[in-house]
Amino acid sequence: MKTSSRFVRAALAGCVGLLGFPLAAQVAFESPVSATPPAPTLDVTSGGSPIGVLSASDRIDVSTVQPSPAGSDSQSLETVWTPGTASIDVSTIDAPEGFSLEYRTGTATWSATMPTPTTAITGIRAVGSVTASAFVSGVETWETRASGRLVAGAAAFQGSSGGDGWDVFFNDDATKVFNIWHHNAAAINLDCHLAEDGSSCYSGLNGAGGTVYQVSGYVAGNKSGGGTWNNKLYVFTGTGGASGFYCIDVTGSANPTPCSTPFIQTEASGLIGYGDLTEAVQVGSKIYGFNLHTDR
Repeated sequence: MKTSSRFVRAALAGCVGLLGFPLAAQVAFESPVSATPPAPTLDVTSGGSPIGVLSASDRIDVSTVQPSPAGSDSQSLETVWTPGTASIDVSTIDAPEGFSLEYRTGTATWSATMPTPTTAITGIRAVGSVTASAFVSGVETWETRASGRLVAGAAAFQGSSGGDGWDVFFNDDATKVFNIWHHNAAAINLDCHLAEDGSSCYSGLNGAGGTVYQVSGYVAGNKSGGGTWNNKLYVFTGTGGASGFYCIDVTGSANPTPCSTPFIQTEASGLIGYGDLTEAVQVGSKIYGFNLHTDR
């Protein structure tokens, strides 16, 4: 394959999920062009052969081809995948001449800085401007190539590290599975397991077995739970008669820490006990809870 600046060439991580192909690739034309280019094509193979039955760690090759009209264009070529379904081999990344690389984490955030750990990467794109000459019928081919391996999550695992765990919820990229031990009048106990193999996320903590993050002085309801947003975890809880949400920073692989403002109060009084708290429900960036004693 040619390596001149007229051709886009980048090794990106591709993925194939157990239920289909959670892979998206696109080419964005950011400046006016002289003709409408044909739609891009996406080809997914394994070892040069059509996709059949896949096992964990099987190699997957992805090729995205986009004809481009003659002239100067600003190009953005990207490949993204569902969080937790693939790993990227960062040593294979090859940006085209004059292009800069950007990485995605979670489902929306792009940055020119490679994330640490690299398992947090859920997309990669090359951005730049290229001048192309007419090639065939006024168009010329641009291509991105992808290589990755299937990551299979644990089929089943024990979700609690010894306490009475309740409803599960996930971090932003669905690599961690959380639960809060319920009907507890003295503390929040946050339990976490890795979706990939079910092992505990943390060690050296103050809770049970050193793997549970415990916050004393707060209650956990009968249907204890919470939600996450931008690497912050929010637990619906109460303390001293007040109800609200306790915020815990769960960024990366580091042990959890309290947020800069740990307790976000929603009601100053009216909480009699943990039985007054309902489950937490997350809708997008908002998390809801209900105080049964005050009916709010």
